[in-house]
Amino acid sequence: MEENIRVALEEIRERYKKGGQIYQEQELKTYSVNDVKGLVCGHTLMRKCCGKICAVKCCGDEFPIDDLVKPKCPNPHQWRIKKSIREKVAKQLVEKKIFKKHYNNFEELYDEIKQIASGQLFRYDIAKRIGHCIGIAPKDYVYLQCGAKDGAKVLRDKKAILLPSRISFRVKKSVFDDAFPNMESIDIENLLCIHKKEFEKL
Repeated sequence: MEENIRVALEEIRERYKKGGQIYQEQELKTYSVNDVKGLVCGHTLMRKCCGKICAVKCCGDEFPIDDLVKPKCPNPHQWRIKKSIREKVAKQLVEKKIFKKHYNNFEELYDEIKQIASGQLFRYDIAKRIGHCIGIAPKDYVYLQCGAKDGAKVLRDKKAILLPSRISFRVKKSVFDDAFPNMESIDIENLLCIHKKEFEKL
C-alpha cells in the first residue's frame, strides 16, 4: 500500500472513531429482544439541534451523545421494505425462537437469520442488532453488502487491500489488517460504508 494512502486511511479511521463508531454503539444500545419489531425495522438516532429534532449525522466530528432523543423508526436501510414483510420477519423470529438458541459465533446467528429474511443488508442489520442484545458480534469475518462492498472494491482498486477475486457477502477480517489495524469487524464494515466516497479520492 502506498504511504499516502496509508496516512489517509489512518486519518479516516480516527474520524470514524469520533463519529461513526460512537453512533453505531449508541444505536445498538437502543435495541432489545423485548422489542422484536424494533430489531427488524431499526432506528435512526435523533437529537435536539437549535430547538428542532433532526437525525444525527455520524460522519461529523464529535458525536453529540448528550443531545439524543427518542429514535426514529424505521432505519433508512429498511425504508424500502414493506411493513408487512418486516412484521412477517418479526413474527418468524419469535416463532423460531431465534433469541433463545445458542450460537457459537456471529456466523451461526447470521445463517439462522438467512433462513428468515431475504436481502443481505436486511439480514446483516437484523443479525447485528440481535447479536448485540445476546452478546455476539462479527469477529473473524467482515460482511460486505451494498455500501460496504462498494467501499471494499474501491480500496481493492487503490491496492489498499487484497480482496478475493470473487467477493462473497463475508470475507476474512485479515483482508483488512493493513488498512484497518486493530479494528473490530463490525466497525470495519461500518467504516467501509460510511467513508466509501472518500476512498475514491485517495
